[in-house]
Amino acid sequence: MTFERQGREIYVFGDEDPSNLKRGPVWLRMTKPFGSQGNTVVAGHRDTHFRFLKDAQVGDRFLVETDSTREEYRITQIRVVNPAERSLLAPSKKQVLTLVTCYPFHLLGRATRRMIIRAEVVSLITAPVAIN
Repeated sequence: MTFERQGREIYVFGDEDPSNLKRGPVWLRMTKPFGSQGNTVVAGHRDTHFRFLKDAQVGDRFLVETDSTREEYRITQIRVVNPAERSLLAPSKKQVLTLVTCYPFHLLGRATRRMIIRAEVVSLITAPVAIN
């Protein structure tokens, strides 16, 4: 994922190995894969790889590249919620990407809230290749 305004490029790991969250943000495999119709959820630590999200704004655009697609997303919503809030995992009819990190950013120790950033795909730059 490339966040040009923030000058950040990050690699997203799968959640199959718990230590991956130390290496970078992880895609929650219980949600839709990248490039799929529905809700893709990525979680990361506020004090490392997702620290730059403290400066995110509605309207910011970023790129998501996979082996077969390159898509542009636009942030449509930023919310702070209680950790028990599970609506962020809810299915969606639209192709959306949900970023989750602990909040507040300045707090040392266990965070009491979560920042949820919802983004919608605005353009498919490279389409998946069809295999016959």
